[in-house]
Amino acid sequence: MNGAAFGTLTLLVAGDYDFASSATLGGSGQVASSGNSVNALTGPLADIGLTGSFITDERGEASFMFTTALGSVLCALPAG
Repeated sequence: MNGAAFGTLTLLVAGDYDFASSATLGGSGQVASSGNSVNALTGPLADIGLTGSFITDERGEASFMFTTALGSVLCALPAG
C-alpha cells in the first residue's frame, strides 16, 4: 500500500474481526489462524483474498504481514 494507511483492524474473540477502511469496503467477518498463519474466511478481508502471518516482538506486541488482491499490507500498533 506504499506506506498509506489502509484501515483499522480490530481482532475479537473466536476469530471475529471488525475492519474499517477508507480504501476499500469495511465490515465484519472471521479469520482462522494456525501457528502464526492467518487467513480471512468471511467478510471484506476474505473478499480481497487476505492471507498472511504474524510475529510477536520481545514486548509481546504483534505485527501482521498480509497479501491481498490489492497488494501487501502491514498491520501493527501505531508508534508512540
